[in-house]
Formats: sequence, C-alpha cells, structure tokens
Amino acid sequence: MFKKKTLFLFLISVGALSFFAVKRRKSTSADPVNTVKPIKSISLILPVNALVRPRLHLLVEIPEDFQSVLPLETMVNRTMNEFIPKSDKDVNHWTEIITTNIILRQRVSAKSLVDILRKQISTGGNAKLLDSSQQNYKNYSVATFTMAYTHKGRREIVFGKYLSGPLDCSGFQYAIALSGDMTEKEAVKKINDFVNKKTRLLDKEK
Repeated sequence: MFKKKTLFLFLISVGALSFFAVKRRKSTSADPVNTVKPIKSISLILPVNALVRPRLHLLVEIPEDFQSVLPLETMVNRTMNEFIPKSDKDVNHWTEIITTNIILRQRVSAKSLVDILRKQISTGGNAKLLDSSQQNYKNYSVATFTMAYTHKGRREIVFGKYLSGPLDCSGFQYAIALSGDMTEKEAVKKINDFVNKKTRLLDKEK
C-alpha cells in the first residue's frame, strides 16, 4: 500500500489499534551520520470497523506541505489531530486546516456526528449550507457536509466527511479561510481535489 522508505508508527487509541505512516525524505551522502531526516509526509488510517469484520478504515494522506500542529510523538493516544500549512506561522491564524477525529466503541453514527457539527457551525455568523449527503451501505455509513461561515471577521469554507460502522466513527474536516481573490467555488474545488486524491476507504480483510 505504501512505498518503501515509509516508517510505520502504531497508535494505541482507547484500546483499539490504529496507525499512521510517516514518510521521511531520502537521505543523501551529505547528511550527517545518525541524523533524523525531516518528515516528508504523513498518512493516517482511521478505524471505521476496528473490531468488527469486515475491518474497514479510512485513509487520510496529509499533503506534504502541511505539518502537525502538535509534535508527532504526542499523537499516541490522541483521538483528534490537526494539520496546517508549513507556511502558517501562527496556529491561531491558519489559512487552511485539516482535522481528523476518531470515536471508538461509542456507537456514534456518521449522520448524527455530522448533524452536531453542522449545528455548531450554524451558530456562527452568516452560516450557509452548500452541500450535504448521507449514504447507508451494508457494513458502514457515510455522511458529508460543506458549509460557508464567517468567523472572527473572515469567511471560511469547511468540508466534513465521517464514516461509521457498528461501533466506531472516524472522519475529517478540511477548512479554508478565503483570502485574496479566492472564491467559495475555488475553495470547494481545492477541498474536493484533496478528498478525491488523498482519502479512500480501506478494506483490511483484502
């Protein structure tokens, strides 16, 4: 699934096994001996059916120009992780942010979680629902939403996608702060490109 030179790190989260992969850049002869190489990319595998067959997981590949808000070594035992562009100098004034969430063994459905998120966002200024969907499949459910809203004087677009099985629910949100000449339509396209190219459902039984 992952190319060589990818380092797999395992996360134990609330008793269930999940993991993410960290791909480091290729070393060169100029690199000092025993020097830790810079992180190139991060891939997270989020449980949808962690303990119930078929074991399904959601793969989220973080873009290479993004970085974790918190140190990678602290990801162990965290159910929520956030990533912002490396060019952002202040985490409180991000230009884009990807947030991943894991809810284990709580029987929370994707639809109910998305409904909660939509309600929370709607309490902000000038919130507008751009799109939403909900699908039930044999072994899991999927719910998505796209909203525009105003936060602290700036317009933002957020997309959320969550998948749930009988016990577990996982997913992500990708938000972009509109700036310059970027339109809502352009922000939605950028998010859709990420969803289509960097996320997919994994069947670990195959």
